[in-house]
This record gives sequence, C-alpha cells and structure tokens, in this order.
Amino acid sequence: MTQRFAGPAYPFGPTPAGVLSPKSDANVVLTSILNILTTPKGSVPYAPLLGSMIPSLLFEVNDDVTRSLIRHYAAQEIAAQEPRAVVKGVYVEKTDD
Repeated sequence: MTQRFAGPAYPFGPTPAGVLSPKSDANVVLTSILNILTTPKGSVPYAPLLGSMIPSLLFEVNDDVTRSLIRHYAAQEIAAQEPRAVVKGVYVEKTDD
C-alpha cells in the first residue's frame, strides 16, 4: 500500500469542495517544497532551521556564482526538510527578467 499525503496545496482556488479542498499527493509535496524554498531561514519563531537561504539572494547579480548557490541551497534544504521528496537534481535557468 502506498502512503498518501493530505493537506492544502497551491493553487488555492474555488472548487466544488472549497478553497482548501484536498489536493493530490504531488501537489502537497510541491507546496511544501515551495514553502521551504521561499521562507527565509531563521524567520519562523521557534524553528530557526526552517526555510532556506535562497530569499537572501533575491537582489544579487544573476551570474554563475549566484545560480550555483541557488542550486546548492535548494538541494540541501529539500533533502534536509522534506523527507517525502527525493532530490535527483536541481536545474537553475538564467533569464533576463
């Protein structure tokens, strides 16, 4: 029997079952990863290890070093904080935006 994951997941939107209706297992895990990567490390009271350092790189120069740091932080924090996910690789794409 496979394990099922329950909880709210993005996108929050009106559905027949309501805004916080149960989502698929993959959406629940992806939402958890999104929350980990967008939460600044040390910003949650009583949970100093929750989050990542990626938000601190927001206004850094878009170069190879910054992309390498993002790749490193993403792989490290997902592996440490989300046991339901297996990190096989992280791809960081450069954009002009």
